[in-house]
Amino acid sequence: MKPQEKAEDSFLGLYCHVPFCPHRCAYCAFYHEPPKREWIDRYLDGIQKEVASITVHSLPKTIFFGGGTPGILSTKDFQSLSSSILSLSDGHKSLGTNRPVEWTVEMAPSTVKEDKLLLMKELGITRISLGIQSFNPHTLNTLGRRHSAKQALLAYELIREFAFDVNIDLMFAIPSQTLESWSSDLQKAIEIQPDHISTYCFTHEENTPFDLKLSPDKSLSKEESDLLFYEKTWDYLPENGFIHYEISNFARPGKQCLHNLNTWDMGEWIGIGPAAASQYNQTRYNNPASIEKWYESLSHQTPFENITPLTPESLATDALMFGLRKIQGVNLDSLSSRYAIDLRKKYAPLLHSLSENKLLIQEGPHIRLSRPGLLLSDSIALDFLE
Repeated sequence: MKPQEKAEDSFLGLYCHVPFCPHRCAYCAFYHEPPKREWIDRYLDGIQKEVASITVHSLPKTIFFGGGTPGILSTKDFQSLSSSILSLSDGHKSLGTNRPVEWTVEMAPSTVKEDKLLLMKELGITRISLGIQSFNPHTLNTLGRRHSAKQALLAYELIREFAFDVNIDLMFAIPSQTLESWSSDLQKAIEIQPDHISTYCFTHEENTPFDLKLSPDKSLSKEESDLLFYEKTWDYLPENGFIHYEISNFARPGKQCLHNLNTWDMGEWIGIGPAAASQYNQTRYNNPASIEKWYESLSHQTPFENITPLTPESLATDALMFGLRKIQGVNLDSLSSRYAIDLRKKYAPLLHSLSENKLLIQEGPHIRLSRPGLLLSDSIALDFLE
């Protein structure tokens, strides 16, 4: 039996990295640059060149503009960026005449303006991901965010006036944040009724401003504290109409993020822009994480870094690890058929051990992590790599 190239319900996604930020948030480790005019011009020229160099086997079903802060671009610059992306072709047709079914743009509350939203609507963008992080003034100050809770709510209301689907990002287990404060954030999120909520546990990223000044509270271990926040989140949001479909993600029925689901299902995606990663034609690679190096690389025959050929075995392992991040888990028989590898046999000892320790639930060919297993998902993923 030959492995299939992709799952029947997977598709091609496109991720575009917009690296510009007006300032660096204290906790952020993503690649970004200040929005200098010369760098924006070089970036937009590079995007046009990169897209022109690519011909895909099928048009992307989803587009995701991430950053950085994509919303910081002026309407003129955003139009230029989008026009380049929409020129992507499969050799017969382009995105310009065949819009994706889902197109997400990340925005910070301070970048939400009526003229930008009007342009986004005209372009066919369907979904805005709003980086609120918290509604609590003290927590926002701790994170180094430049917006207030009032500004976040006004931005949300304006986005809703244009009838976009909306995700809001929230962060928990932040130093000095209390469980009561987090509960208040969750309550406010339910009140405004977004379509989707992404909740991220604060992590100490090395060499960030936050990491350099952090003085952690030793009265309660990070693991013990995180557990309380996770349990509150995982109980409260489903009780209020949200489907918990991935460790960090909750959605109203039918409002799951298709782009991210395709990633967890080991579909294909191409990354455009500096630092963007791709998984395409059974190869994983990324662009240089610098505007200058990325722009220079576009004149090379092979502009990518960290090029890794993907075997059916490596893809099967990744599909299993990422699939177990989803609350519904995975079907081992389907994955085994897709990659022509007997995953039950390959991972029998590990699956048995996880089940014995009540970290994994097996129901016929279907497996999923239990709640304790979800809390240990990162370490369990490493077990599959050993």
